[in-house]
Amino acid sequence: MIRLGIIGSGFGLYGLVPAFYPVKGCTITCVTANHPDRIRKYCTPRKITRIYNNWQHMLKNERLDAVAIAVTPKAQYDIASVILKNSIPVFAEKPLADTYAHAQTLASLAQQHHVTTAMDFLFPEIPQWQKVKAFIDNKAYGNLVHLSVNWDFMSYDIAHGITSWKTDPVQGGGAVSFYFSHTLYYLELFGGRIQDIQSELTYAKRRPGGETGVDCIFRYRSGITGTAHLSCNAPRVTRHQLVFLCETATIELINNLGFVDNFRVIIHRRNTAKTLFFPSPKTEEDQRVLAVRSIASRFIAACAQRKPMFPSLAEGLRVQELIREIRRDKRLLKASDRRSQ
Repeated sequence: MIRLGIIGSGFGLYGLVPAFYPVKGCTITCVTANHPDRIRKYCTPRKITRIYNNWQHMLKNERLDAVAIAVTPKAQYDIASVILKNSIPVFAEKPLADTYAHAQTLASLAQQHHVTTAMDFLFPEIPQWQKVKAFIDNKAYGNLVHLSVNWDFMSYDIAHGITSWKTDPVQGGGAVSFYFSHTLYYLELFGGRIQDIQSELTYAKRRPGGETGVDCIFRYRSGITGTAHLSCNAPRVTRHQLVFLCETATIELINNLGFVDNFRVIIHRRNTAKTLFFPSPKTEEDQRVLAVRSIASRFIAACAQRKPMFPSLAEGLRVQELIREIRRDKRLLKASDRRSQ
């Protein structure tokens, strides 16, 4: 039985606790969080009684086989670096850290101490996404030629005028780190290693330094091309669309009604379009929890076997490398190049 500790008062409680709780071979031994009301809501029904408000005290007092973390990127670096040095497996949230250098340190520590690690890139865990991945891998419609992404929505923080780490690139937030990190991961999952990126960032007019969008042109090592657009400041629009242009058909993976649920797969062939239907799970749980649970189950199994898994901190580092490439493009530093919304 893997004894798991969870650190985090936000997604750590409403995401990680319900995701890990039913996983076979795992028992949530303790939680570190700072909000008593949230602790009661998520921990009491699951009989999790050992609660800490200091993660150092938790590590000192508990015999843990693994730790799952959901905190700010800078705090994740501070916490995970200590845990990894103690050779304890780590389940981390994206982005891996606030800087590429910090992400590099964490990945190196994991490798040095031969520690099982996991990254919570949840979109590829969705059944519709896995179906499309199988189509691409098996070349069901020939070779993939071009891959494009259009992701528009209004983030909670921007909609409510909230300034937090999630809106600050320096702290590991902003549109590129907080949201586009998902996209950078799944683009390479579908298309292979990205060889070249041309990018432009979008900034909020009334939020100095507020990064609200990114547009990219990609060229992959395999020779395919791609584009990606993301805006977290799109009023009255919700769309997450991936278009896979293959040799004999175009596959569309699209969602207009949520974050991870309600995705549709549409196969376009000449003058026909066929929508593939997937049964909705009969549960009242947040759909994000179901996706995280898929990764959590693999993580616990890998910890028990003391084996590596995928995605790991190595994939988190690769995404951080791509984020660095996007942000250090000199063209993005010129005020005249910035577009306002």
